[in-house]
Amino acid sequence: QNQGKGLDALRLSQMARPFMRFRAPGAEGFEREGRGLGLFLLTHTANQEGWGLEFHSAPEEGFLAVLEVHG
Repeated sequence: QNQGKGLDALRLSQMARPFMRFRAPGAEGFEREGRGLGLFLLTHTANQEGWGLEFHSAPEEGFLAVLEVHG
């Protein structure tokens, strides 16, 4: 969980899209770290393995990712 600014419902629904990165104005491109694939790969793996994965956020409430791994 992080305690950042959080995400609105539209951005939260887009979290797992490949190459999706939410940048501050003026920070476009790949000059900064990351490529926007981490959550996409996690979501893809969770779906293939039948794991539970949920993202929760709201403006000013941070972001929480919950992964439930089944053995």
